Amino acid sequence: MENASYSIGTCTDYISNYPKSIITTIAVYAEKPIGKLNQPITSCGMCRKALLEADNKQNSSIKIIMIGNDYNFFVINNCAHLLPFTFDGCEL
Repeated sequence: MENASYSIGTCTDYISNYPKSIITTIAVYAEKPIGKLNQPITSCGMCRKALLEADNKQNSSIKIIMIGNDYNFFVINNCAHLLPFTFDGCEL
């Protein structure tokens, strides 16, 4: 299966799941070498899950700012909005 994201493990927001301090905000930025992105870029699914788990673990919402190289941006005040219908260890 091919997809538009790089392989899991290369994203900065994925490794942000392992900090020693509280994460309050993270920015996701992407640009094309030639031309502009039509819209801001979002985190991949694995990164979304890692951010949501960090959010739940620290008991405080992580704000995500998504930016494209045309400087348009989206701000999501809670990463759960990027990954609806998720589950955690309570369901196991």
